Amino acid sequence: MVWGSVPWVTRRLALVCVVLVLLPQVVTAATVATPRASPSTSDAPIPVELPRDDGPHHVSTEWWYYTGHLLTAEGGRYGFELVFFKGERGTLEGYAAHFPVTDYAGRQFHFDQRIVGAEGVSKPGTGFDLTIGSWAMRGANGHDALRAALPGYAIDLRLVSDKPAALHDGDGYIEYGDGTASYYYSRTRLEIAGTLKVGDTARPVTGEA
Repeated sequence: MVWGSVPWVTRRLALVCVVLVLLPQVVTAATVATPRASPSTSDAPIPVELPRDDGPHHVSTEWWYYTGHLLTAEGGRYGFELVFFKGERGTLEGYAAHFPVTDYAGRQFHFDQRIVGAEGVSKPGTGFDLTIGSWAMRGANGHDALRAALPGYAIDLRLVSDKPAALHDGDGYIEYGDGTASYYYSRTRLEIAGTLKVGDTARPVTGEA
């Protein structure tokens, strides 16, 4: 998960932007600047605390991003991604979401995307609970659930982290040297169990994200 394109003290937002034109502004700032060396002690204005920081923040750009591999009992292999971006600029706030599926046996790649205003997407509580139409993701402390569908494919998955969250740059706070910064952490191995629907057939799957 990533949030913040500027120091937290300014309280601007981060996740996948609902207004996609906002994201390149953040990417440009992060690309042009050179990150400083990892500090020997934390320089984060506010230390990362989980599960509090699993949830949305009032910052400029933020996203929850999953990629994984799914296996059926018959040996079928599929890849997926599900990402929700959140963007906030002044009174403008919204979400964008992207859901692709790779069907190895069928040699096919399919995707869908959605853009909505922020109203009704995020539910209060520990961690995050986000819904965009029939797509949803929720979780806290490395116990997550994903649901999404596009023509011909649908997932309903539960994910459990095998390892603690990896805090980027040691403390989860990255300064870029030009007055901008981001918070960033990853869960680098999550075990998956659930259901993949291909056409009209739902199959139990396991996997890793």
